[in-house]
Amino acid sequence: MKQRIICKPLAVAVIVLFIGLAVQPSVAVQPEGKFSNESKMQIIKNRALINHKSVGMCQSSFNQDCESMCGFNVYPGPEEIICFSLNDPSEYSSVCSLGVAFESGTYGCDGIWYATEYETGILYGIDPYDCDIWLIGGGGVNILDLAYDPITYYMYGSSEDNYLYKINQYTGEQEQIGPFGGGVLYMIGMAFDADGILYGWDLSDRLWTIDTETGEATEVGPLGININYAQGGDFCRATDVLYITAYTTSGHLYECNEDTGECTLIGILPWGMEIAGTIIIQDCTYYPAPPKAPTISGPDYGVINQEYNFTINTTDPNGDDIFYYIEWGDNTSSGWVGPYASGEEVTVNHTWLEHGVYEIKAKAKDILGLSSGWSESFFIDIVKGPEIEIDSIKGGLFRVSAQIKNIGGLEAVNVSWKITLEGGAILGKETTGVLNIPVDGKISINSNFIFGFGPTKLTITADIPESSATESRGGFVLLIYTHVNIGG
Repeated sequence: MKQRIICKPLAVAVIVLFIGLAVQPSVAVQPEGKFSNESKMQIIKNRALINHKSVGMCQSSFNQDCESMCGFNVYPGPEEIICFSLNDPSEYSSVCSLGVAFESGTYGCDGIWYATEYETGILYGIDPYDCDIWLIGGGGVNILDLAYDPITYYMYGSSEDNYLYKINQYTGEQEQIGPFGGGVLYMIGMAFDADGILYGWDLSDRLWTIDTETGEATEVGPLGININYAQGGDFCRATDVLYITAYTTSGHLYECNEDTGECTLIGILPWGMEIAGTIIIQDCTYYPAPPKAPTISGPDYGVINQEYNFTINTTDPNGDDIFYYIEWGDNTSSGWVGPYASGEEVTVNHTWLEHGVYEIKAKAKDILGLSSGWSESFFIDIVKGPEIEIDSIKGGLFRVSAQIKNIGGLEAVNVSWKITLEGGAILGKETTGVLNIPVDGKISINSNFIFGFGPTKLTITADIPESSATESRGGFVLLIYTHVNIGG
């Protein structure tokens, strides 16, 4: 596991290393062998191995007072990671060379420095302590800057076509949220403050707040520094101060007021560099949270032996993928199904074999195994379908009659019925018809004119796709009168 948590006894050693790097030339690191296509599950496993209790106790002692900042030297190069003092940016160290041209970056609460590749928007992970770099994936839209929300643990990116995107930290997948608005000219830098408010700054030299639900940007005020080209920045959460590595006529470090946008020069960046993807490695404890309890929607009325669809949905505070477990109220369950993306509406189905009122409930767990509570119960009333039976078979003058009943829970539609007489010398041996019977209803049927002589077998049938019934009786036809035996 990569070491991302440095306790107080190690803090001095790290600071000494930082100072030592400032006075020694950088050592080029060959990109070959440095990149590994870590799978999504491996990245998740890395996060799961973080000892959160230790984080809470000793935290990131290095830089906990926001003493320094790190970023990517995108011009004049070479492409490398550098770190510098927030009090005097001329005091810097060249940490390691890069094999990827990064354009944006942000520091996650999981201890990973996320960065996107120039033009492709493909997401990478960086261990800021040992410079290990791995490919995550995604991409498609060029991302000008990334920002990681310390409250929700969601990550966002600004695109060069002036849209806000949500970036999946596990896959790099880009989900378009919405446009910043017509007043924004390339949102080239973004950062979250300690309260989870997203700020951005653009080439019109203005500071904005950004709605993470819609992407809409609201102007705070002018920076007053005439920024150009590549930019970066981050908030010191302890002081809620925004630091921007801004290129104007040269590379400068500014402290900016989040209430007015006004920026104050701290110092000149080494060699007038353009520094992008700048981060402050600071206390940002990553507490994986379970998904919220799911919601269930679907029909509240149904019929036995028919399949019904239901929609299950919830979100995970960390944006983790989600599994669902559904209990159907008939002593069966779905088992764990998934994974599905956080917020994705999932369709599940079930068939009940007996009538009754059933309680459906669901719970969710994320890919780290953290489970939600149960959803609110959803009830469905399952009734019998149409069910028919034959009753009250009677003989009489010239005809035979009977009743067809519907004892089911739905109307019996297009019931096909037939009265048949077999044997004897009889006219009117078969009569047919079609009818509808309401729930709990009964309808009488009558044969055609019957005339003849001799013993007979009387059969009455009624049929629909859901149900059928047949009754037979013995009897005797004596000219115009038909006698039907009782019970058989």
